Amino acid sequence: MGVELADCLSGFGKHLGGTITGGLGSKANCRSMAKPVREIDDFISHDWATWGPSKYITLCFAYNSNAAVIAACVVSIFFGILGAWSKPLRQLSDITIDVGGVSYGIPEVSFFGLASGLSCFVFVLLFWQSIKRVITRKSHTVFLDKLCIDQTDPHKKTRGILSIAGFLKISERLVILWSPRYFSRLWCTYELASWMHQGKSLQKIDIRPVAEGSFLTWVFIGISDITILLVVLATLDRVWFYPLMAIASFLAFILPTHIMRHNIRDLRKMSNQISTFSFHQAECFCCSVGHVIPGTSEVVACDRVIIARKLNKWLRRGPHEDPIESFNSFVRQELGDHMLRRVGGTKIKYFSALAAGAPS
Repeated sequence: MGVELADCLSGFGKHLGGTITGGLGSKANCRSMAKPVREIDDFISHDWATWGPSKYITLCFAYNSNAAVIAACVVSIFFGILGAWSKPLRQLSDITIDVGGVSYGIPEVSFFGLASGLSCFVFVLLFWQSIKRVITRKSHTVFLDKLCIDQTDPHKKTRGILSIAGFLKISERLVILWSPRYFSRLWCTYELASWMHQGKSLQKIDIRPVAEGSFLTWVFIGISDITILLVVLATLDRVWFYPLMAIASFLAFILPTHIMRHNIRDLRKMSNQISTFSFHQAECFCCSVGHVIPGTSEVVACDRVIIARKLNKWLRRGPHEDPIESFNSFVRQELGDHMLRRVGGTKIKYFSALAAGAPS
């Protein structure tokens, strides 16, 4: 089963958060969005409890930022040139700019090019997959557990869980939405281990810290605010201009800096999470609620038992070998070494950083 990325990103992240009792991933959703496929472009691995909108904006930057930057540049240049030729579009007048102690007067300025570019960037960043589907009649195919595995029928859910390795086998890439909870969740670790167990390329793993999306969003907002204020405040006397710009710059970047500090602190915890990983201590929702859906009397199958059976099939190579301990060692050593090499607290993909700084 697979789902189009445009559907996965619909609803501003409503399919990316919640719990088993949240109504997402229901039979209706599975029937209306998921469909049988022979190939999956990206398998999206995430933990359910992390805030859905944070994962949503991270995926938007991962998949849509390239198109958003290009579209914003084209629109901004077009309306900037149009504004230079059309006097009604010149909203600001009598701006004076000081350069090296010399004052230069600009009689009329068009603000429309900047405003249209920023608006276009936001629109394309959020809706590019839907736009692309309308234009090309095609969309990226992804696997998202809530939309591709029935969460309400225990038997269908069990069959879906047992097929995770099969979904990974036909997936071109593994996209990991990493959060501090990721390696504490049994399912997340199992999905990543399944990918590596099948001998899939480690270079096809795309690790995206969830905090990266929030950081890039606030950097974009901060730079946009400063760019707009730079034009608007330029009409004021220089006595007011410099203090107000200094205050605006401080306020615009204090939140992104705070988010990045927390992201670095969280990533430093990853090493300890991996080195102390234990199959029996890893969390899964069914065990935390006693295998009964809260507020109902409906019993759910134990994910830990299902995964243990799968590991026993994969990793038992002799009568005296414990497959659970083999799995623990695999996560702590081979898997852990790879993850720690691929993820760093200050690493932001170049084009994502370019997208966040587009307003400048």
